[in-house]
Amino acid sequence: MSHLSRQKFIDQFVIGLIKSCNVQFCEVAQHLNDAVKPVSNETRIQDFFRETELNYLLLAHLLLGLLPVTGKLRLRVSKSEGQSRG
Repeated sequence: MSHLSRQKFIDQFVIGLIKSCNVQFCEVAQHLNDAVKPVSNETRIQDFFRETELNYLLLAHLLLGLLPVTGKLRLRVSKSEGQSRG
C-alpha cells in the first residue's frame, strides 16, 4: 500500500470514526466507502491494522495535541458490547 493510499485510508477511517461515534470496525465500515459493501470496508480496516506498523507514541502526541490546554475534561469509559455482565 503506497503512502498516499494509507493517508487516504486514514482520512476515511477518522471520518468514519467521527460519523459512527463508535470504534468497532463493523460500525466504522458503514461510513467508509459507499461504493463497496460494508463487509469489504471492514476487511480493509482489519488488513490495515494487521499490515501497517503504527508509531503509537507519535499518535498519542497527535491526539494529546487536539485536547484543550486548560479546563476540565470528562473521560467516559463504556463496557464493550462483547463483555459479559455480572
